[in-house]
Amino acid sequence: GVAIWEARREWERHNVESTALIVGRSLKTDALNPSLIPLRVATLITLKQSTSLYYYAHRLVSSRPKCSWSWYAVGGYYYGEGKWDMAQRMFGKCTRMDGRNVEGWVAYGNSFALADESDQALSSYRAAQRLAPCSHIPLLYVGIEYIRTNNRSLARHFLNSAINLNPNDPMAYNELGVIAFANESYEEASQLFYHALGLIRRLEGGPQPEDLGFVKDISDVFWEPTINNLGHCFRKLHRFCDAVFCHEAAWNLKRLPSTTAAMAFARHLDGDTDAAIEGYHTALGENPGDQFSQEMLDKALQESAMRGVDDLLSGGLDGSDAGGGLSGSGGLNGSNSMSMNSAVSGGGNDFSISKDNSNRMFDSSGASGIDMNEQSSDFLDAASEGSDDVEMEM
Repeated sequence: GVAIWEARREWERHNVESTALIVGRSLKTDALNPSLIPLRVATLITLKQSTSLYYYAHRLVSSRPKCSWSWYAVGGYYYGEGKWDMAQRMFGKCTRMDGRNVEGWVAYGNSFALADESDQALSSYRAAQRLAPCSHIPLLYVGIEYIRTNNRSLARHFLNSAINLNPNDPMAYNELGVIAFANESYEEASQLFYHALGLIRRLEGGPQPEDLGFVKDISDVFWEPTINNLGHCFRKLHRFCDAVFCHEAAWNLKRLPSTTAAMAFARHLDGDTDAAIEGYHTALGENPGDQFSQEMLDKALQESAMRGVDDLLSGGLDGSDAGGGLSGSGGLNGSNSMSMNSAVSGGGNDFSISKDNSNRMFDSSGASGIDMNEQSSDFLDAASEGSDDVEMEM
């Protein structure tokens, strides 16, 4: 009754710990309530409590072996462990035992999508859609799967259909933003990401955002990719200060080398070569295999050296201005270590399509992000002028 409604409300707000507490209290009086099982499984996966989920699933199978929800929980355990083939078997058994189990079909589709089996994933999502035509969740997942397979027109169609059913789900707007970015519609993409973040802020109980400053008030690490996405859009629109602001907000949520590289890149394009050098060094200190940061660092060092030579020549034979011109090398120290995940990366980026939304049953890796792996050959011209952006495509 009321407890289930409260738990679902907290889950829609992505208050995972609060959801877990409500569900835990309710299970003490009604341990086998099928309305609580999907939330219990989802929270245990999100909180990475695999041992608790194992015993919970074992208890359900022992007490109710002919109940589809028992095998749903078993599938959830294997899903959380990354064993997609076993998860598919268990979710398949769940849907065979009860063909009207919508959550089972969605989870079945997610397990196929994560195993790169797109046709089976889409078939499962469509089965869920037929069973729950008023729910936006299957439509959202169909859209996400079409993004993953690079079918943007169909992805946009299904995401817009999901928004028509539920206009308050930030995930749908984030995914539309990813499509707009891939289509090089950067202004549209920035508006979609900004709108998604505004919805997130309201879900967290904050006021209607009036300026970009609210981004730093978002406290849920799940939305770190969306904040980084907005930063990438601002960089494409040559709003470098706003780009740095967003990447810093994302870095405060999750400290990943890719976000450090994103901040350094925006500063580089804004003409702050010294800060860029320090940022690239920091990113490489945390991820030595980051090819993007290494190449950008080499370019930044070349620019700094050439600037020093120009300053030396302009200062005359006595070299009175040489010190100022060569001081950019101070950025080489880069000893202050930072960290982070999901937006820019030379090789180990963590921006992948996430099977997640406001009612997600599994996978809390975050919203879909923008992958930036390739740099253009004309970076030196763009960076030296501090106005043109380097092309970093998805």
